[in-house]
Amino acid sequence: MSKITSIIVCLCIVSLPFLYSISGDILANELISSLLVFLLLFVVGIQLIYTLFQRGEKIVYINIVDILVASFFFYCLFCILINREWETDKYLIYKWSAVILSYIFFRNCHCSIINLLIACCISGIFQSIIAICQDNGLIASRNLTFDVTGSFNNPGPLGGYIAICCTITIGLLYYVIKNKQNMILFFLSLALFIQLYGLYLTESRAAILSLVSGCLFVALNSILLKKITRKNKKRLFIIAGLAFIVGGWFIYQYKPASADGRLLIWRVSADMIADAPFFGYGVNGFSKEYMIYQANYFKETPASYFIPVADNVVYPFNEFIRIWIQYGGVGLLLVILLFYSIWVNSNKNEESDIMKAGLSALLIFSFFSYPFSVFPLLLFCPFLCGLMQYKIYCNFRITNLKRILMILMTVILMIRTSKDILFLESISCSLLTLYEKNGSDISHSDYEKIKGNTNFNDYYATWLIQQSETKNERLKEIYPSCEIYCLLGNYYIEHGDYKLAEYYFQEASFMVPTRIRPKYNLWELYKDIGQSEKAIEIANAILAMKLKIESTYTLRMKRRIKEYYKY
Repeated sequence: MSKITSIIVCLCIVSLPFLYSISGDILANELISSLLVFLLLFVVGIQLIYTLFQRGEKIVYINIVDILVASFFFYCLFCILINREWETDKYLIYKWSAVILSYIFFRNCHCSIINLLIACCISGIFQSIIAICQDNGLIASRNLTFDVTGSFNNPGPLGGYIAICCTITIGLLYYVIKNKQNMILFFLSLALFIQLYGLYLTESRAAILSLVSGCLFVALNSILLKKITRKNKKRLFIIAGLAFIVGGWFIYQYKPASADGRLLIWRVSADMIADAPFFGYGVNGFSKEYMIYQANYFKETPASYFIPVADNVVYPFNEFIRIWIQYGGVGLLLVILLFYSIWVNSNKNEESDIMKAGLSALLIFSFFSYPFSVFPLLLFCPFLCGLMQYKIYCNFRITNLKRILMILMTVILMIRTSKDILFLESISCSLLTLYEKNGSDISHSDYEKIKGNTNFNDYYATWLIQQSETKNERLKEIYPSCEIYCLLGNYYIEHGDYKLAEYYFQEASFMVPTRIRPKYNLWELYKDIGQSEKAIEIANAILAMKLKIESTYTLRMKRRIKEYYKY
């Protein structure tokens, strides 16, 4: 039975990125997480029914990691209450429920750990092969902007996924060399070569840094390093530190604009943290507040070095900053304690060292990207943390009565989950038809159910921007961005509220100072309501703007201004 379970779990690990890709771009995280919750609830239900016919009470053992995972979950619910986010994205619950249920599953999984880690290696091979095929034009990319994306939407998550799998492969190589298992040595060596080439194609700097950190962890736990004297270890650490700094500088120089964009996001995020340091802004706090803070930053520093790299921002490109912003310093402290306890309380063995190396790669990648927003990457957390063995702190018994109650609860949750899966599938199809010719808007009831979802907001906002009709009341509920604020400005013009229209155009112009549209809309507003001095001031500012890209759209706007004043 355990062999069959092991095969099924290995197949699930390998196929997860493919399932993510076929579930669509819009609500992929929500669909996959809800399906996984349903599957895990089914497994839990079967297990409970099986144990019901066994004699005696079942003993459940609890460790410090279990306690911290549960504490963070309940703290997140507490944050929803204190921030009064009654309309928060309820489908986010499936994402985190899938993480917790996956952790519970792997905590109680009796499969071979080495086999599961090899499955990760195979998954990395498949994603690397897809990347190689995409680079050679054999398979279409999932993003028109990038040639290589694997089963993901852009190269960043693909690079992170391959880097973690590659780190695990290196750990397995050390394991098989040490244990003289020459049968799979060639396979792992070939796998490493394929994954490294796939990683190279992604051009992801964050992924390269995460791979280096994972390799360092493997090296620090190798027998070779343990034989080095204490004095030589210090020298080795100094050399490694210098190499890391020099390597980081070269990586920065490779794409300085992208790196500066991250620095801007982190600088603005610091202002957000300063205003709500303890309990944060709530579950979707970053999406709701960030662009407003970016506008305030450029108001206060109009000559900022970061103006050329400013843009609409969806992710903070640092998961720990996101946690601090959304759940406050208390939430961040719980997360730090969680990972610290994993390192301190886990058993010291070769399998644990491989998983810690993979976890190190994931955590370093989290400092520069958004892996917790990509479901296959997020699941590395419960997978790697759940498989490790920890010191037991306490236990409790489950009686037959408790098992029956748990079975009933599981059935109810499965019914609820199945309904939500059907709704998510339905709304995904509705959203896909938005961009079709004469595509109709989604219904009010569907909108009310899904409006708190960040991915839906991004997709729906893009559709609203393309519509000539700006009377839609839903504009007010979309998360802030430069284009949405321009639409809101036009919305208030149509409703005769010129003060609010001016406010939204001005805020939009500060959000992304290099965008011409907000200033042009502001010029038209001043021109139409007779404020000629302000109109001339804005016109001069537009004509003096240094744009990232000069397009026919921007040239047409400038030409119209010149013709109006007969320059």
